[in-house]
This record gives sequence, C-alpha cells and structure tokens, in this order.
Amino acid sequence: MRFSIFWRLLLTSLVIVAVMGGVNLYALLQLRQLTALSTDMASYHYPAAESAKRLLGSLYVQLNSEKKYLATKDAAFLANFNEEVEEFQRSLQQVLSRESAPQGQQLLYETGQLLQERLVLFHDGVEVSPGKNPVPGYESRRDAIMDRMAASIQGYVDLHEARVSVGVSESRASAVRAEAVTQQLVLVALVFALGLAGVASYTILRPLRQLQGHIKEIGQGKFGQPLQIRAPAELTDLVDTVNWMGGKQRWLRLVGQYRPILKWRLADS
Repeated sequence: MRFSIFWRLLLTSLVIVAVMGGVNLYALLQLRQLTALSTDMASYHYPAAESAKRLLGSLYVQLNSEKKYLATKDAAFLANFNEEVEEFQRSLQQVLSRESAPQGQQLLYETGQLLQERLVLFHDGVEVSPGKNPVPGYESRRDAIMDRMAASIQGYVDLHEARVSVGVSESRASAVRAEAVTQQLVLVALVFALGLAGVASYTILRPLRQLQGHIKEIGQGKFGQPLQIRAPAELTDLVDTVNWMGGKQRWLRLVGQYRPILKWRLADS
C-alpha cells in the first residue's frame, strides 16, 4: 500500500509528537516522584521528628517539676507535675496515631509503657507518704526509667531524621538521574525525528528528481522505456501522465518520420 504525501507527512509528525510526548511523560513521572518524596518529608517525617522533640522537652519539664515537689513538698508543683504528665500522654497518643511505621510505633509503645512504670514508681515511692522523703532507691530507679524513656524518644527522632536524610539523598539522586535520562531521551528523539523527516523527504524528493530527469529526456527527444518508480500516490499519477505523454510524443515522432513516405505512396496510388 502506497501512502500519499499527506499521509506520509502526517504519520511522520505523529511519530515525532509521540516520541516527544513519551519524553515529557517520563519527565512528568519523575517530577511526581520528587513531589511525593518532598510531600512525605514535609507532611510526615518533619512533623513527627518535631513532635518527638517536644515530647523529649516535656519529659525533662516533668522531671524538673517532680524534683521541685520533692524538695519543697509544695502541692502546686505536684499539680504542675500531674498536668505535664497528662499533656505528655495526650501528645504521645497524637504522635502514635499519626505513626504508620512498625519500628516507630514500637518505640512509642515502649515510651508509653515506661511512663506507666514511672507513674507507678512515683505513686508507690512518693504519693503514698506525702510530706515524707521518697523511699530509698527511688531516684536512681526513676532516673533509669527516665533515661530509657529519653532513649526511646530520641530513637524515634533519629528514625525520622534518618528517613529525611535518605529522602533528600534519593531526591537528589533521582533529580540527577531524571535530568540525565531526559537529556538522552531528548537527543534520541531529535535524532529519530530528523531521521524520519529525512526518510519522508527522500521518499518524496527522489521520485521527483527521477521524474524531472525523465521529462528532460523526453524534451530532448530521448524516448526510452516508461519510467517505473516507487512514489507516493500523487506522484504515481503524475508519473503515469508523463509516461503517457512520452508515449504520445514517441508515436507523433514516428508519424512525422514516416509522413513523407506515406504522402509519396498516396501520390503514386
């Protein structure tokens, strides 16, 4: 099946558009991945790390209020301690409700369990005997629990900060890789487009040059074989017309050559 010039140009343009569309689609997908990484860091990892840091600060505020209460036996400091514990528990539950990673959830669960141990220790060692000194060994046990709680919270902070660092590294690597691949795809697309344009031009211009040469030969009186070329539909019709004209010119030339002989024979008869 021979395509017309219009269809050849149209198909070539469509192929070029499809190739460039593929390049743009790849770039768009890479951009969406980078956007997803950035969104994940901005909406999940950064807030989680900052919330955990606030928990860590609240933990030391509790310890400070408790020490003030133990030193002064002032009920106001005890009330402050209880309020800070309640605020810590609410904040811990909020962070836990937003956490989706099993490792992060485990660290938060451990923090919650350690908080309960600390409250039990505080009740048994301090509240059961208000106005008196804590039971022996209370402060060392409390400090040990506090250290474990701080370590769990800090581990949670480190977990999310590490993921932020990994996300930033992946974003940079992905951006560099996407830029390199996009440049290569654009170069390939340009070469491919130029190749298709060259093929389309060759399939149109080559038959035209052959036809032009054949017409010159006919004009010079050189009547050879009819021109047989592969060409688009429009040029095929033109080639047939030129071949018909060449055959007609050959026949008229033959008639002109034999016309005197025909006249002489007609005159003799």
